[in-house]
Amino acid sequence: MTSSIARLFLRFIMLSATLAGITALIACCQVTGKPGGSGSITTAEATSASQTIVGAVSIVLNNQARWTTNGTNVSYDASGISMSGTSTTSGSANTESLNITLTNYQDSATGYTVSGIGSMSTTTNTSTGSVIAGSIAAAFTATGGAVTTEHWDISNVTSTGGTTPVFTFTGSVRCNDSSFDANTLSLGDSLLAANAAAAVIGGVNAVLDNQTSWTISGSNVSYSQSGASMTGTTATSGSNTIYTLSITLSSFADSTRTIYTVNGTVGVTLTEVTSGSAFVSGTISGTLSLSGGQVTTQTWNTVSMTGSNPQTFTGTISSDGTLYDAKTLH
Repeated sequence: MTSSIARLFLRFIMLSATLAGITALIACCQVTGKPGGSGSITTAEATSASQTIVGAVSIVLNNQARWTTNGTNVSYDASGISMSGTSTTSGSANTESLNITLTNYQDSATGYTVSGIGSMSTTTNTSTGSVIAGSIAAAFTATGGAVTTEHWDISNVTSTGGTTPVFTFTGSVRCNDSSFDANTLSLGDSLLAANAAAAVIGGVNAVLDNQTSWTISGSNVSYSQSGASMTGTTATSGSNTIYTLSITLSSFADSTRTIYTVNGTVGVTLTEVTSGSAFVSGTISGTLSLSGGQVTTQTWNTVSMTGSNPQTFTGTISSDGTLYDAKTLH
């Protein structure tokens, strides 16, 4: 594994640790939602409530490049999310202690809206990428789901290193009157989905980032490179140029971002304000197959994107049948 790949997976592993932590993050999570929430909660319902918190933490960890740093102090803000804390390295151990506040944070996949604050700490071996230790405590309120109260007590989280890390959680999650071993709630699956999404995004951007090399003939446009090809049309709407594209990925692999190889076709629409300028908005839709990791299929459900690489995404993505809020996977 190259050092850049190692760094990528370290980032993802830390994300999952935080995921795990995020899990604990929901420590005393109180949720109000649809009728019937006061009764017995199923594993699926507990997993959905947990996924909301994990998704919010994922946004924080996926955007480390946008963190504000001042010595060892770090902070970050996004819609409904704010984070402050510290990040320190001693030898091969990196420790992050973060306070994450959610204010009416919404997850379009689970339907939950969450508010509250949690603290988490993770220590990662920077040489192996494994999580050495992690802990979390938190309290939240939420609306939109079956769970009405949720208490997280996760005293530790560890993981193996490498490209397919295995996470182990010590502790339980209590939803209403139902208690769950944290290991049964698929807390690391968001990490896997995010890694797969990075592969898809990498393939799409391999085409979009090379706009100057596109072939344009009348209203037709095309492009081809190793593993990625595109055909489509252009149209003018006022001062805007609208592109309607079909991008096909054939064993596309970007080893600097992810372990996955991608096959499939996505439909992409783009709006360009003036010729040659950056794309300002668009959509991605389609189903792709992946190999090289745990995720095998990912469907982008007409996901809206804003800006050029790196884009901001809005909508939902299905990864091996589980629906995720698109903004949590990039």
